[in-house]
Amino acid sequence: MPREDGEGPHDKVTFNHAMRLRRDGEHAEAVEAFRAALKIAPDDGPAWLCLGASLAEIGEDAEAADAFGRACALCPTWELASVCRFHRLKWLGRGQEAQAEAQRFIDLVKAGAARFSHRDHLDAFAMWSVEEDPDALAREIIRHRRS
Repeated sequence: MPREDGEGPHDKVTFNHAMRLRRDGEHAEAVEAFRAALKIAPDDGPAWLCLGASLAEIGEDAEAADAFGRACALCPTWELASVCRFHRLKWLGRGQEAQAEAQRFIDLVKAGAARFSHRDHLDAFAMWSVEEDPDALAREIIRHRRS
């Protein structure tokens, strides 16, 4: 079962090695190490998130968005995964998909299944929604900001 607290079912040695590579700025090598960790535990949301972050660092933006999407699918209420996917889709110019990701997470918040722990994340969704759809999603976000 995937966990949403940053502790996945991954092989600790492989995952920790990948994290060291990432911390040291060796992102291409980190990508390979995260992929190795995911062969051991393919349902590891945190490993997918870290893979996406390393892919983004080496300019593999579409693949990064896919990895973030996998993290969201495995850990749907994980705010960080949603925000990373949202930003990568926005970066790729895939505005409708970014908007859908923002709406998906907002819907989880409305249902009480998720919450915004970082106001910056809510602000990022709000800023994008104002640019893309000044009426619909912006009103939803503002209403949730007040609650």
